[in-house]
Amino acid sequence: MRIFFSQIELPASGQGVDRLIQAFGKKYFNDNPNSCYKSDQTVVTFCYMLIKLQASLNGPEEERMTLEGFIQQAKGINEGEDLPLEELNAHYANMLNKPYFVNPKPQM
Repeated sequence: MRIFFSQIELPASGQGVDRLIQAFGKKYFNDNPNSCYKSDQTVVTFCYMLIKLQASLNGPEEERMTLEGFIQQAKGINEGEDLPLEELNAHYANMLNKPYFVNPKPQM
């Protein structure tokens, strides 16, 4: 996921972001049948969680999402089941070290 999102700029419009993430979710799920994700919608939901996490970690320190909060938000998103803690811990730690998403360039 990091590789894909670090190579592109998210569109400035919400509709553009949604189309991109929906397409990515389907492609990722189909190309990775042995992943921990049980559906393309799980991938989509998790991508939105990662966007929210990145925004939170780059915001005011008192409002930053904790690892525990991130894990709590992910409860049941995998077709009613939880994602593996190792997966959540790894994404959280990675996001702390280097953001996944490139911010769009301002429109002139």
